[in-house]
Amino acid sequence: MGIPDDNLDHKVTAIIKTFERAEKVRNLHASLRQYYPTLPVVIVDDSQTPMTDVWDPHTRYIHADYDIGLSQGRNLAVSYVDTPFTLLLDDDFLFTPETKIETFLQILETTDFQIVAGQVLDFGRKNRVFKGMLEVHDTVLYLNNYHKGPRHQGHVCYDFVLNFFLARTQTLRDNPWDPELKIREHEDFFWRLKQKNILVTSTQHVSIGHYPTSDTVQKDDLYFQKRVERFHHYHHLACQKIGVTDFVPLGAMYYHLWFRHMIIWLKFQGLQHHSGSLFWKMIHSAFCVWRWIMIRIKKGTL
Repeated sequence: MGIPDDNLDHKVTAIIKTFERAEKVRNLHASLRQYYPTLPVVIVDDSQTPMTDVWDPHTRYIHADYDIGLSQGRNLAVSYVDTPFTLLLDDDFLFTPETKIETFLQILETTDFQIVAGQVLDFGRKNRVFKGMLEVHDTVLYLNNYHKGPRHQGHVCYDFVLNFFLARTQTLRDNPWDPELKIREHEDFFWRLKQKNILVTSTQHVSIGHYPTSDTVQKDDLYFQKRVERFHHYHHLACQKIGVTDFVPLGAMYYHLWFRHMIIWLKFQGLQHHSGSLFWKMIHSAFCVWRWIMIRIKKGTL
């Protein structure tokens, strides 16, 4: 049995950071209101031109200084939250009947966990893989989707999850996103939570649709132009802050890619065991060659 909406409205505020994607945030807001008509919402928009929409009484729209970045925008949104729990949303999400905030809330109110995430379905159907453990090997931070932590109070512990989660608001205030990282903030945020042993979990019983912008940069797509231009700079800066030379996800992007999962699992086994076994040394060397070939094929130099 779900929690009554009036109770939920006093406990949860949704925050949305948006940049040059007015139509995305309008669609997200409309989908949210379809299921939660009076849930408090905070939208922070650092686009060049503010939106002129007339928002409902339960939505606070803040037009921030131009391009303050994802981290600073989220921190600003959290500063306006008056409820004990905060729901983090990307502006390219869409609510569905399975976006059950009540389930998130029930987990946080009955356990010691401070963050609980849900499933993200790319284009409404492809279940994205992104939850696991943060592990450093040879100065590289791996976001290892194949490992998970122990069970605690009936739920699996993870070091990192997707950016669709409900958190205790005080946790976000005590552990803000690094304002220097306009993008590539995710790994640094969860790495710092890991150092403080903050409990994070995920549930398969809550999901949301994800409709990302195309990877092809269009001349009129300022959002994606900015993202591409600054990607390497902020990736390198995030690595410096974490104290590694690189960080990479370890796992296939979607759950149905079983062959890809097997290949990358073997790669990680090679990373763990190659120093003590001739077999794993050979496996590790083979993947180094494979990666070299793949990189050059991608660059068109082979």
